[in-house]
Amino acid sequence: MNPVKTYHIIVAAGKGSRFGADLPKQFCLLDNKPVLMHTIERMRKSLPESEIVLVLNVDHLSLWEELCHRYDFPSPRVVTGGSTRWESVKNAVDTIAPDPSIKTVITVHDGARPLINRPMIERIMTAACNASGAIPA
Repeated sequence: MNPVKTYHIIVAAGKGSRFGADLPKQFCLLDNKPVLMHTIERMRKSLPESEIVLVLNVDHLSLWEELCHRYDFPSPRVVTGGSTRWESVKNAVDTIAPDPSIKTVITVHDGARPLINRPMIERIMTAACNASGAIPA
């Protein structure tokens, strides 16, 4: 297989207004750690050579920094979100400068969805590398 550079955009810029908790769901605890950290860890373990771009609401940047410090968690590169999910993803994509000599694959995943695993990501990557895109369903 030709070399591939992978970027995982993890979108966690939502305010969680429908969730009904004091915090957006990506910051709520699951097994004594914020959900978003579980999501990021799963991505890191699945494809450690990939780069993660985390999209956060500007109002949650200091909360994220505090959580990373509290849980001794290394944050990926952070980009601020837009007023819509589309704008948030675009903000992250705009920070990626692909090398034209290497195939670039960009995945987009919701930060409040930690139930991902290596086999699923590998299937998505295989499909994306053999086509112009892939959507897991």
